[in-house]
Amino acid sequence: MNKGILIIGLCLSGVLAAPVARADLDPAPLDPGAHLTGDFGITDGGDALVTFTYTNGSTKTLHAGESAYLDAGMLYKFDPSWSLKTTLGWARASVDASNASVSFVRYPLDMLGVYSYGNNHFGLGLTYHMSPKVSGAGLPSGDFDNALGLVAEYRYWIFGLRLTSINYKVSSTGQSISGNSYGAFLNFTF
Repeated sequence: MNKGILIIGLCLSGVLAAPVARADLDPAPLDPGAHLTGDFGITDGGDALVTFTYTNGSTKTLHAGESAYLDAGMLYKFDPSWSLKTTLGWARASVDASNASVSFVRYPLDMLGVYSYGNNHFGLGLTYHMSPKVSGAGLPSGDFDNALGLVAEYRYWIFGLRLTSINYKVSSTGQSISGNSYGAFLNFTF
């Protein structure tokens, strides 16, 4: 199944089901001050990094915007409408088979200004991906320079959509690789 369709379907079903699932569980707005926050989600997109050929002849391509990710950090609520969200995360994509595997790992540091209107949250800010690296059996080390990019997200209650614009530079050659991505995520703030 196409991963992009899966991401969009997951997010839309969550957004449409949220009002029914919450019924009378409408959470009270967060008080001003610091709160713990965390996200987990999946992304897709970006340029091809490695094309992996399985023993049966089929292929799978690992893309620079592809990942399953998890992050945690602080959300500082200034007033009912404005917050600053800062998180540190881990993002990994891989292609695995019985005879080998290839992975792309990076550590995103995100800082977003967030405007809230009820359960609708609009975020815009910067992302800094640290230590991006492709690794796998039989591959030379694929190190990239740390990269700075832009991120935008929309969240309804705990369900969100995220767009990232970022380019990675191959450390050894200086070649630029697009890591632009789109994704779906869940957010929990306490």
